[in-house]
Amino acid sequence: MRQTDALPCIYVTDYTANQCLESFRPSEPWAQGLNGYIVKIFLSEEQQKVAESAEAGSFYCIRKLRLKHSPVDGYVRGVLGGNERLIVKLNPNKTDNEHLNGLLRQVTSLISFSLSDLSQPQGMVGK
Repeated sequence: MRQTDALPCIYVTDYTANQCLESFRPSEPWAQGLNGYIVKIFLSEEQQKVAESAEAGSFYCIRKLRLKHSPVDGYVRGVLGGNERLIVKLNPNKTDNEHLNGLLRQVTSLISFSLSDLSQPQGMVGK
């Protein structure tokens, strides 16, 4: 969680690329190679409390997320507020949640794809 722009925020990905997110490029080391995959979510009301205990690298179910385009910086960002419990930590060892299983498959696929890219020759120029 980060405190910026007066509201706390979290950075989230479901490991699927989205062209609307490509302009947002966090500079943190964990975000390298994830351009177009990360959305910044601003939290208000009760969601701020939940986010204080969020753990990087964990899996969460986030409900009722609204995405909005900011005319100020051109980024798409998430907005999450209200008094309901909208952010719930998931247990990756529990195999009966098909949504979580799908997310774990996305992670594996993205990592495998990235590793195969590294094994390919880069910048080859021929005559």
